[in-house]
Amino acid sequence: MHLKPEVNELCSPRMQLVSNTNVIKIIILYMEFKYYYIMGKQINVSNIGINEKVNFYLVYCLDPNEQFVKVGITSREVNARLSEIRSNWTTKILFTKHLPYIEAFKMEQSFIEEFREKHYKPSRKFSGWTECFSPEVLDSITKDYFE
Repeated sequence: MHLKPEVNELCSPRMQLVSNTNVIKIIILYMEFKYYYIMGKQINVSNIGINEKVNFYLVYCLDPNEQFVKVGITSREVNARLSEIRSNWTTKILFTKHLPYIEAFKMEQSFIEEFREKHYKPSRKFSGWTECFSPEVLDSITKDYFE
């Protein structure tokens, strides 16, 4: 038995029955996790509503040995989110925007896709370390980039 999600960018997936076995329990289980498909990616929004306002941010991080740019989304204040990063790097918030989660997610994924070749792996791992980029990305970002 297989359930095949129909991808819909703005709403939860509708399940299509592939075999006719008892699937009601599985569909209920699946929907309880609140998975959504956005931009072709499955995301779990069980602890945040898809239209809940969150903060998208772009921050510059540096220490004597490295520097990088981090992009991210947080439901907290950006300064609170950056506390873990600040224990290892000096940070400067370059941009923040308060918007619905779905829009923030699209903005973050677009940034990650556009600059994937400039991905940067920090010397120390932290929550969100995979969303870091070489400072060279700043050369491509104009004042209205995120509008």
